[in-house]
Amino acid sequence: MELVFVRHGEGEHTEKPDRLHNLHPELTIRGENQARKLQETWPLVSEDFLIVSPTVRTLQTAAHWSEGIPCRVMVNPAVGPRMFPQKKEWEILPCDQILTKDRVAGEFPDFHLGGK
Repeated sequence: MELVFVRHGEGEHTEKPDRLHNLHPELTIRGENQARKLQETWPLVSEDFLIVSPTVRTLQTAAHWSEGIPCRVMVNPAVGPRMFPQKKEWEILPCDQILTKDRVAGEFPDFHLGGK
């Protein structure tokens, strides 16, 4: 069994700096391909346990990577984006806003919800 903390493939917000202000950026086509490539590079097995932040791009990465593998995927805001802001007094950029539990449950029903 592997315990895996999932980051994300290329997101829409990394294509151009002004996209950091887009709310909930998704994976680009390249990012989707990167996530699928993980199946070959680091194949998962059913005993593996993925821990994922509740951002669209990270959830999409986990979904593509684990497609067809009955491993457990836990979504938890404790592993959410921490790059921005780097200081507590700064505001969180829209690209790093986390999804609500309801939205995660609706869009990724096979993932388990953790945290508060």
